[in-house]
Amino acid sequence: MVSKKLFWLHELVDFTLLTGTLLGVCGTYWDIQYHIDFGRDSFWINPHLMVYGGVVLVFAGSLLGLWNVRKIADKKLRRRLSWAVGVIFVAVISQILAAPIDDLWHRIFGLDITVWSPPHVLLLLTGFLIALSFIYFQRLYLHVTRLDRVGRFTSDEFKLELMFAIALVGLSIFVAEYEYFRTIPGYHISHQRPNFLYLSILAVQFSFMLTLAKVLVNNKGVATRIAALYFIIRFALSLILFSGDSWPIFPPLVIPAAMFYDYLLSKNSAENLKRFLRATAVFVFVFYLVQNIYLPQLGIGRFAEMDIAVLVFTLAFSLCAALVAYKAGRRILKHVNS
Repeated sequence: MVSKKLFWLHELVDFTLLTGTLLGVCGTYWDIQYHIDFGRDSFWINPHLMVYGGVVLVFAGSLLGLWNVRKIADKKLRRRLSWAVGVIFVAVISQILAAPIDDLWHRIFGLDITVWSPPHVLLLLTGFLIALSFIYFQRLYLHVTRLDRVGRFTSDEFKLELMFAIALVGLSIFVAEYEYFRTIPGYHISHQRPNFLYLSILAVQFSFMLTLAKVLVNNKGVATRIAALYFIIRFALSLILFSGDSWPIFPPLVIPAAMFYDYLLSKNSAENLKRFLRATAVFVFVFYLVQNIYLPQLGIGRFAEMDIAVLVFTLAFSLCAALVAYKAGRRILKHVNS
């Protein structure tokens, strides 16, 4: 039986973090479009208000969460919950501090600035840290309430998978300049980058996140559901932003590769690293195969161009990402279950 204090703490953190991070990643894609279409006139533009509205929501939720954790009677559980929410609080404070740094960076260097600038990388990494902290918090809650043993798909598990999908959308911002390539000025530095990096970076990101998700959740279809949620969010963003003068391309189709990944790990494989690496290798091959069919239909076949060297490069980094995610996931499980 879950205490009311733990239940309401959990619901508070769930609502504020899921809503806040979703506002943040969607607002960032809108922000890129705004700067391409209108330039930079003020910090107080609507996309910034949306992004930092999400930041404020996460800040308020983590602050209230830390306050409510104090009311949990079990000292060991209270310490773990405090750590999880505390990391969220530190990460969101870093995002708030990065805002004036980002504004100053733009004033100095203007619009000819990349997503890979230091202030932007800091904002994206702290956002990713918030997502990882939520994933730990949610996994701990599933263990405490024994919801990870019910043998069926639950709403709390759905919220965990939704955060994985939102985190992947956030990580995709690293390659957003590729997705706006049609309208970003030709002199921009992003046009000098190799086309193959777009799919390579996405493949590595998915290899990391799907492996982490499969270790922590280990239910049938988890990778497919996360890939589907990712595609839905990204597709909806592209449709909404299509009304502007510039818009991001439709996202790569990851669902078929995720289905193969789930199939190869359909049995209990949480302790079998070789099977994870084998599934990751198949995921990468299917991912590239599908994009070579799918992207040319959208008129963006340039990103599907590849050779053996590119495939080997992507496969090597994807396997490394899967290995790191597997080790991290096992460590999280050990900490949660101890």
